[in-house]
Amino acid sequence: MAAAAAASGATAAVESVVVVHNVAKRHNVGTLARSATAFGVAEVVVVGRRDVSAFGSHGSTSHLRFRHFTSLATACAYLKDERACDICGVEITDDALPVTAHPFRRSTAFLFGNE
Repeated sequence: MAAAAAASGATAAVESVVVVHNVAKRHNVGTLARSATAFGVAEVVVVGRRDVSAFGSHGSTSHLRFRHFTSLATACAYLKDERACDICGVEITDDALPVTAHPFRRSTAFLFGNE
């Protein structure tokens, strides 16, 4: 899809995607969807667990696209090849860089793990 847009000269909209991997508590996805909507995220990619819940979303799921993948490798291939996204791992560590310090110029997928 991204290759076709590039070949035709069309430019795709820059979007943010949230990727959640290894969802521990199925209700976390609903709360995450509410925050994602507030930040203008276009799509939520869920990797692994399929039985997630929109509980806590307060209707925000109607403003997002959802996609499920069984493996992280397949999700990353979709994000890179079809969505032309950069992938940014989000983690809280002592040496982590602030996400606001990075100049995001392309569509970016923010990968959260073990939510």
